[in-house]
Amino acid sequence: MEGLDEFKKAIAKYGHFFKHARVDKAQAISVEEIQQTIASRARVELDTGRSLEENVEYLNSKGLLAQWAAEIGGRIGDKVDNPGKALEAALEGRLEEQGARAMLLAIQAVARSYADKLLERGVGYEPSARCPVCGLESRTMVRRGRWFNMICHFCGYEWRVSNRMVCPYCGESNPVAVGVYGDKARRVMLAKCHTCNSTWRVVMDETIRAPRILLPLIALKAEQFQVFANLGSGRGDAGLEWSQIHAEGGYEE
Repeated sequence: MEGLDEFKKAIAKYGHFFKHARVDKAQAISVEEIQQTIASRARVELDTGRSLEENVEYLNSKGLLAQWAAEIGGRIGDKVDNPGKALEAALEGRLEEQGARAMLLAIQAVARSYADKLLERGVGYEPSARCPVCGLESRTMVRRGRWFNMICHFCGYEWRVSNRMVCPYCGESNPVAVGVYGDKARRVMLAKCHTCNSTWRVVMDETIRAPRILLPLIALKAEQFQVFANLGSGRGDAGLEWSQIHAEGGYEE
């Protein structure tokens, strides 16, 4: 996991990218600090031979998950009086219930540590938008040289999708059907597949250096181009833009 200093620098440098997301930067740094501490503790307990779900169950059985959730709860004002109920609510998405947000953040810290251990083996390949680690669907793509990778907003895992721009939801690669919309800077763009009607955000500018967990927030800036994606037909300028990106960064093996 990238260090806290790197996280702080990225928040300061790229905060304007996600200002519309109403992120409390001070709280984000506070939560990141405690999550990194918990991730470090979790690391020695994690077994990559087991699934993430199995690891979470193991940590819960040892009482560690409840302990960590209580620590996070103290940071965000979400007291965990009943860890069992908080865990159930967190897993079911009922985050309005007491302790659920703190428990979910504890699970996320574990998931991030687990993803980091897997990434030490290298970035894996998965031609879809669904995270191979936690199973959640991502809406964030990043350009890495010749590759287009997806980033999970929850665990921060990164995986390769294709060496050219394709729809990670249906696999469409026809430049007539896949449009990429943005301004002349082309730093963060919005992609749309006119075959399955999916949209996703793409961090195109490789000079944007930030911890993986922040990239989905930075990519939110692409939502400003949603109006163009709604108007686009997948032909004409949209196809030309895709072709330019394909020629510059998507190469055949």
